[in-house]
Amino acid sequence: NLRDALVVPAPEEGGGYYGVLAQGASRWLESKLEPGTRIGLGLGRTISHIPRFFTVTQKMDCTFMEVVGGSSEHSGGIAKYNVTSKMAEIAGGRAELFYAPNFVSSSELRDNLISEPSIAAALERARHCDIVIQSVGTVDETAILYIEDRISRMDLTRLQKSGAVGDALGNYFDAEGHPVSTFLDNRVIGLSLGDLQKIPWSVVVAGGTEKHRAVRAGLMGGYFNVLVTDTQTASYLLLDKIQTGLDSR
Repeated sequence: NLRDALVVPAPEEGGGYYGVLAQGASRWLESKLEPGTRIGLGLGRTISHIPRFFTVTQKMDCTFMEVVGGSSEHSGGIAKYNVTSKMAEIAGGRAELFYAPNFVSSSELRDNLISEPSIAAALERARHCDIVIQSVGTVDETAILYIEDRISRMDLTRLQKSGAVGDALGNYFDAEGHPVSTFLDNRVIGLSLGDLQKIPWSVVVAGGTEKHRAVRAGLMGGYFNVLVTDTQTASYLLLDKIQTGLDSR
């Protein structure tokens, strides 16, 4: 049920995925960008590399915005505000920043924050994006919340035992793409899985062996309708689809 896909060569052994995937995402976005387009950006290491490759043939009136609250300053160099502003500057458009944390300590605090008029308005604008570009998270030591020390190794184990194999914007799902209820429910400020299903162009940019299960599950759940990935991940998905079809006979 993909609306579009772009497959890039897998990096050579020892090479990094972030650059090749970000370059592919830039190429895809350049082909779809039009005056008036509203582009939402998720949070992730791959997304942070997109401004390195993004270009436009002419400046245009468009808007880049965040669709999830900001990461901390200790997130391994992921500076989402800079990414959003840089993309808007390159395109000649404007940036709309999301002044809220991406993860809070309790559901009560989240409820209070999203009731603030400025944050509620930012979320509503995000829901009306034409394009949302994000990556997909894993449930292991590479997870951003784990890197930021927001969750512990024991918490990762709890997430795995709940059946979670990946997340989109901090919202977890199982191997078949069904939402998973976890102890992190209602503590993330940003678009929900249901919101992603309504975005006209919901783009996931992800690749590498460690992302295989999460990418497959996110596609099964219908949270993404555009895939930017590498040849190895694309082959994995196609072989899985063939095997699934054979098993159902």
